[in-house]
Amino acid sequence: MSVLPCGRAEADLVRLVTEGDDAELAGHAAGCPFCAAEADVLRERWRAVRRTAVTPVPTPPGLVDRVLGAVRGARPVGEPVVLEQEGGRLTVSAGAVLAVSRRLAVDLAAGFDLRVRGAAVEAGRLQVLVAARYGTAAVEAADALRVRLAAELAARLGAVAPAVDVHLVDIE
Repeated sequence: MSVLPCGRAEADLVRLVTEGDDAELAGHAAGCPFCAAEADVLRERWRAVRRTAVTPVPTPPGLVDRVLGAVRGARPVGEPVVLEQEGGRLTVSAGAVLAVSRRLAVDLAAGFDLRVRGAAVEAGRLQVLVAARYGTAAVEAADALRVRLAAELAARLGAVAPAVDVHLVDIE
């Protein structure tokens, strides 16, 4: 942070705007044209932060059940996948489908500057929770991962591949 022409640090004004507990600095800022102008800019920026902080964020589908299941040590068991192939049927456990899907999601996510935080199959849909690196076009990257992952799973599992949902849950 920089120092204003009056000698006050910009960081002090940030604390004044966000915490508002320094009467001496507040008095100075009210009479100093440099601090008053900078404080006005900082207040406007902080209003945007406060508005964003109270915006509700929907919980990804099944997150609460997965967290509670992990706390209890339970693992949801799904239906096995039956693949028709040359020479007969192949039955694959839901756990194996999830393991393959999770590994594939992790591998593909790295190419989009995303990190997989969790994955589960619920009601025939693969739910993937991801974090994006700061500065990444996160929404676009998550959507691109969803499309690519769905295509890769369809290539490997055919018609029984689960539909894919990718949920952006964090910025790192």
